[in-house]
Amino acid sequence: MVRLTAGASDDIFMADKKLLRGIVYKRTLIKDCAEKGFSYIGYSLNETQRIKSWNNHGNKSYGGKKIQEAREKYDLKKDWSYVVLEERYGHERDALKRLVKQIEKEYIKKFDSIKHGFNESENDSSNYVHTPEQSAKMVATRMANGSYAHTDATKAKISKTLLSKNLHQSEEAKARISAANKGRIVSEETRQKLSMANKGKVMSPEARAKSSATKKGKPHPISAQGQANIDAARYKIPIEVTDLQGNTKVYESMKAAAEATNLKVGSVSNFLKSGNYSKNGYRFSYKDGIKNLPKQQQKP
Repeated sequence: MVRLTAGASDDIFMADKKLLRGIVYKRTLIKDCAEKGFSYIGYSLNETQRIKSWNNHGNKSYGGKKIQEAREKYDLKKDWSYVVLEERYGHERDALKRLVKQIEKEYIKKFDSIKHGFNESENDSSNYVHTPEQSAKMVATRMANGSYAHTDATKAKISKTLLSKNLHQSEEAKARISAANKGRIVSEETRQKLSMANKGKVMSPEARAKSSATKKGKPHPISAQGQANIDAARYKIPIEVTDLQGNTKVYESMKAAAEATNLKVGSVSNFLKSGNYSKNGYRFSYKDGIKNLPKQQQKP
């Protein structure tokens, strides 16, 4: 059972580090103008942060459209008064939040701050809807500040939760995934990203042992095209390179073709297999349609 106390002293709040404080507050426009006396009722479980948010001129998402327009129109510090109407304390955040939101509703009705004020609804503190531009800006700011990075404690908690679940794929699911990926050609850009992401990574002895045990006894057949690519890289087999204008040039080997087109040998091999153009506009093929190399051919 949650015990919420009204009007708990600051001494109690300071002594109990786990005790949460929720407030319902009122900001009233005191500037001599047509809207003088209009007020805005809100609630918060972090008064200090809420005040900072109010004083931040760059904050375009405080409360709702009416209060936001008023914030932009009047001086944030000189033209407004601020008073805490009620405060509540408790140890359970959700229960405390429900309580202060209910109190907020009552004060919005009492001061008629929807009709004669800057509230837009009885749940105004959480009624604001961000525009796509504001949402994108908030995401960019959080990512730049590292706000999306989990703490070590959170990572440990997530890991523990995931490990406690049976996350192994069924054989049927594995078969579906395998079928979906068969024949899929990974772009050169994606290959470069994967290469950069894995650069410098070292497998642990346990991982190496597990990988080795998994592969032992399994045949690894190589397709005719794959063997041709391997042989072409090993021996000097002429490669034809065609640009986007249809101009064709023959190079003595895959390595020579790769150097001439500023690509890696592995990339040329992939384009030989797929028949696609590279990002820099070249297509590769075996001269005279060579697909297989006689095993007796010697290395250069």
